[in-house]
Amino acid sequence: ADGSFRVAVRCSFVEVYNENLRDLLAPLDGPSLGLLELREDPEKGTIVAGVTETEAECVDEVADLLRRGNQRRTTEPTAMNVTSSRSHAVLQICVEQRGVVVGTGAGEGQQATLLGKLSMIDLAGSERASQTDNRGARLLEGANINRSLLALGNCINALASGCSFVPYRDSKLTRMLKDSLGGNCRTVMVANISPSHLSYEDTLNTLKYANRAKNIRVRARQNITRPDEHVSQYEKAITDLRSEVALLKKKLAERQTPTPMSDILSAASGGADLGGNEGDEKEVQEASESWKEEVVRNLESRTQLQRSLIEIDRGLAQWAKEKAHAQEVIRTWDASADHADAGGGVGALASPTGGAVGISGGRGRGVGQKRSLDDWQDYLAQVEESVRENLETRASVEERLQQNKVAGKELRAQLQKRVLNEDMRAFLEMIQRVQVLEVERLELDYLWERQG
Repeated sequence: ADGSFRVAVRCSFVEVYNENLRDLLAPLDGPSLGLLELREDPEKGTIVAGVTETEAECVDEVADLLRRGNQRRTTEPTAMNVTSSRSHAVLQICVEQRGVVVGTGAGEGQQATLLGKLSMIDLAGSERASQTDNRGARLLEGANINRSLLALGNCINALASGCSFVPYRDSKLTRMLKDSLGGNCRTVMVANISPSHLSYEDTLNTLKYANRAKNIRVRARQNITRPDEHVSQYEKAITDLRSEVALLKKKLAERQTPTPMSDILSAASGGADLGGNEGDEKEVQEASESWKEEVVRNLESRTQLQRSLIEIDRGLAQWAKEKAHAQEVIRTWDASADHADAGGGVGALASPTGGAVGISGGRGRGVGQKRSLDDWQDYLAQVEESVRENLETRASVEERLQQNKVAGKELRAQLQKRVLNEDMRAFLEMIQRVQVLEVERLELDYLWERQG
């Protein structure tokens, strides 16, 4: 095309760690340093709310952003790799080109915008606990890595087979990559394999996993938006909405105004003139919006508290495993000490499997170091202290959750008094019920997880 163009390149870098999103380009003192949330935008699709988007002028700047983000990724040592990636990383480069599209006919000289997005994903490798010898937090990280890889494989299978339903919502990774898998895009998967015969099984599984991506069939086309087209669409939408508003006003005029509402409104104003039906409708609308906002805030708070409770319970379950493991090691050590005393002398204590008693790893220790008995006793005390703190936090969250539920019941009871219009009241009750069902689904999912 002829003419001058203005091009903007924006980059974002996010990691998916334990099914949570972290911004790798956020300033250290910025508001988006914590966990991020996925949102559904009617125009852009799935977006990461609050993510840092940095503009770049050249390839070197993009490469520098990539290096900065990789330095902040979560890595931990395992038995298989000293710098093992514990998360998936998603680098997205959005290019927006604004200019004049030179064409023929009606489209000649028309302003247009060309959009493009490149998503580069670094997937963490699947892990087997028997090979990595992971425990505690490393074991939980490996489980979440395998879970997201399984969800990605299920989405690829569904897209390759032409299924009408694709389970994008099984993982935050697949939700982020929805447009990169089955949208207006081209998908390429690069597999990292080893020529060693010792990794034959892993190599074969990796090739099978990557080969399925070739079967995805989508047609990529240019993302061109023309403002003139949007203006005509908006004009048509405004016309349709005005017609609908006129029809609704006509129906409201035909219906008889409820007596209780007029009595209450006249009493509240002390018998003064309320300004006609327009004032009544405005007050009803304000009361409805106020009640809806309070209910939404109540349910959002309840969802956040429920998620916090779930995370605390998961942490308590993990701490319980750590505590049982530490107690078992101490009992083994004490039994070995008693046996050595009974033998007439104190020698080197031996574990049931042979060798000095001690387990590699642990908080604040490098790979290959051994723990003494005092270290294990100190670690057990730390675990017990963490359990007590988590129990106190859980009791506080449960109390706040119960208060939230009571406040929700009071709001439902106030609906009859605060919203007098029957149609509006039924509509608000439906919205509130949908949100309550979403919260209850979260609770049921967690109960199902605990029973499983």
